Formats: sequence, structure tokens, C-alpha cells
Amino acid sequence: MAGKTKLNPSVAQTGRRKFIATTAVLAGAALGGVAMTATAQKGAQKGVLLIASESENICATCQFWGAKRRISRDGKHVAVKSLGWCNNRKSPNFGNITGPQTGPMKVWEKWEAIGS
Repeated sequence: MAGKTKLNPSVAQTGRRKFIATTAVLAGAALGGVAMTATAQKGAQKGVLLIASESENICATCQFWGAKRRISRDGKHVAVKSLGWCNNRKSPNFGNITGPQTGPMKVWEKWEAIGS
């Protein structure tokens, strides 16, 4: 056993947990990026995620979601270019950064720009 250093079990456990947490975050970001890119290529511009405007209970179509977004000319899609933040005080995500497809949310309210 010369040359091998024994780690304190609590230190080894902490390092393993950090590694797992970091890997999960990176994998989630990579997969989310792939999904956004694939959807955006169906749209007019690269880097734009198109969400059906009739989609309910997700951030992209919620009145309280703050992000760069706009309605398509035909009104059938919401074009989203970024993450946003929740401004609904009743939501468990209030004040947090969320993705356009985050949901479902019971406190969702339709974005008034979409219309009826």
C-alpha cells in the first residue's frame, strides 16, 4: 500500500456528490441545447425555439414569464430566444430562471399578447 493515500470517507463522499451533481447539470444543459436546436431548425431562425401558442401551463405562454419572446405573424407560435424568469408571486418558481417549456404550472395565466 505504499504510495496510495487513503481519503477520509467524508471527503471522498463529498467529491463524488459534487461530481455527480456537476455531471447531471452538464448533461441536462447539453440535452436541453440539442432539443432547442432541433426545434429551432424547424423554425425560421437558428437559435429560436418555437412553442405552439395554444400550449398551456408552460412558461413560454404565461403572462408572468420574463424573456425575449414574440408571437409569429400567424399567431400560432411563440418564438423564444432565451431563458426567462418567473414573476408570478404565486408560483413556486417565483424569481427563478426557467426555460420556456418549464411546467406544468397550476398558477399559469395566458400571455395577453397571444390573444383569445
